[in-house]
Amino acid sequence: MKKSIALIFAVFSLALLPRVAQADTVTMTFTGGGTTSGPEIVGPYQVTIENYVNGTPAGLNDETVMCLDLANSIEMNESWSATPNTVTSSSSTLDLEQAFLFNQLSTNPGSYSNSDYQYAIWGLNDLSGVQADGMDSASVQALDALAVSAVAQGTNASAYEDGQYTIYAAIPGSQASGYPGTAQDMIGVTPPTASPVPEPSSLMLFGSGMLGMAGIVRRKMAKA
Repeated sequence: MKKSIALIFAVFSLALLPRVAQADTVTMTFTGGGTTSGPEIVGPYQVTIENYVNGTPAGLNDETVMCLDLANSIEMNESWSATPNTVTSSSSTLDLEQAFLFNQLSTNPGSYSNSDYQYAIWGLNDLSGVQADGMDSASVQALDALAVSAVAQGTNASAYEDGQYTIYAAIPGSQASGYPGTAQDMIGVTPPTASPVPEPSSLMLFGSGMLGMAGIVRRKMAKA
């Protein structure tokens, strides 16, 4: 009898284990943060991220992020879709430099301000040719030089190239509101691995399996 109960409990526990997978798409919502610096609003920003695995919702998490370039704009409570790309040693030099600066801001900012880090990231990722006055300051130039040198020499690489950070590449035309076009690319701490919510059909199959297991146990008890 005890063995039968233990068997049912083991099956029950295994069935409830989440199917772990990394999110392949996310929906990001800009919820706040940022400070005014000249005509720009610099990070860090606050966003809510809804994770999806193969189109299945896999949980929400709140993240602190930095914007990667000035080419596009977002507004408060605006939502858009993005593809998460985890930064690893095989990522591009640009991605590694951005991850280095995000790590510095988070763990060892030194005498530099949030706006210094934001302008430095924009300076590295100036894909659009859009310039901001803050990019020319000595402190921003020093941060950019530090990032370029650190990545080139592999300085403290394990702090930023082992999957700790994720770049969220905005999907063009996915904004639900706000400015038209493409939302901003962001970088943030890699969230916990997403676990899809079980579908009702899966729970029904699990329930029928448990009923079958209970029937087997009853038959064994009757023979005893």
